[in-house]
Amino acid sequence: MSNLLPPEQRIFLRFEEWRRIVILFAGAGFGILVVGIVMLLPSYAPLLAAARERNRILALEEQSSASFRVSETISRIREEETLLNAFLARTQRGTRASGLLDYFLARPEGIMFTSLAVKGRSLSIDGVAHTRQDLLSFEEQLRASGRFENLHVPLAAIARKENISFSMRGALTPSHALSPNTP
Repeated sequence: MSNLLPPEQRIFLRFEEWRRIVILFAGAGFGILVVGIVMLLPSYAPLLAAARERNRILALEEQSSASFRVSETISRIREEETLLNAFLARTQRGTRASGLLDYFLARPEGIMFTSLAVKGRSLSIDGVAHTRQDLLSFEEQLRASGRFENLHVPLAAIARKENISFSMRGALTPSHALSPNTP
């Protein structure tokens, strides 16, 4: 089909077609924009209100933090934590006495201590042994440990067979003395 209109009207008709197409697409775009805004607005409004409320609460918390001096308290807590960690580090390290106590806490069967005294390198152990064999094996363990020297158990204690009260005397070796410079 051919267009029988004069050339001027054909050009005008073309412009009119293009104008209507542009108006159609512009109207459709504007309609989509309006529908999108209408659909997003209900979900955006609560987010905006929540953000305002969060900012208000943050301001209140900062104000109460300043009035209760929270930052000062936190710094004091950190200082105390540092001191406590230093204290724990020192107490975790075993002393020379703890090695000695560990040895006696792992005492052999049949021995009960009534006293343990250490002065300088001198050592005094009083206790009760269930049998003579228990006392002799305990003395042997002490000698074999290499921590003690000059251990003496009175002969009267060894003469009994059962329920033996003993008083053992001796000295710590220089390498196991409680203080390194003790004579």
